[in-house]
Amino acid sequence: MHKKQIWLAFVAMMLCASFAKAQFKTGEMLGSAGLGIGAQVNGNTLIPPVSLMGEYAITENILGGVYVGYTSSREESVPFNLIWNNNLVILGVRGSYNLELTKDFDVYGGAFVGYTFASTRIIEGTMPLFGNLTAFGVSETRLAGFIGGRYLFDNKFGVFGEIGYGISFVNVGLTINLGRHELPFM
Repeated sequence: MHKKQIWLAFVAMMLCASFAKAQFKTGEMLGSAGLGIGAQVNGNTLIPPVSLMGEYAITENILGGVYVGYTSSREESVPFNLIWNNNLVILGVRGSYNLELTKDFDVYGGAFVGYTFASTRIIEGTMPLFGNLTAFGVSETRLAGFIGGRYLFDNKFGVFGEIGYGISFVNVGLTINLGRHELPFM
């Protein structure tokens, strides 16, 4: 159900493109650091969900970039005398379509394709039936969507908020406009 809503929002923004003004100039680069609300791992948080993004304005309304996220937690099982750490790493590329609503505020929606790796390491105890197993991991490739908004205080600094796929389902953070750059392959 949530995937349908994200894609419908993305399609709606694409249909509104004729009314769009551009907040970014082609060639501008953005860097963002985010903090997730609601981690995708269980237990007591050791490292909260954090993310870093780098985006490049391919056109005035289309941005493409990279995403990396990480979080860690610790869990305990009293009946089995076990303590273990959970780690989640997300790496990928993303693209978004941006609509400027005011001079300083834009909304965007897009798609993410990447790699998710979740691992668990047993710190104390042993698992019944599994003997000396101390760690295991699961990985998968993901295709997902997101929507968000970004407010720039001036030409350089701003804040963002997103819902959808990331290190958590809600992410907020700071954005910095690094200015115009020419990429060698564009």
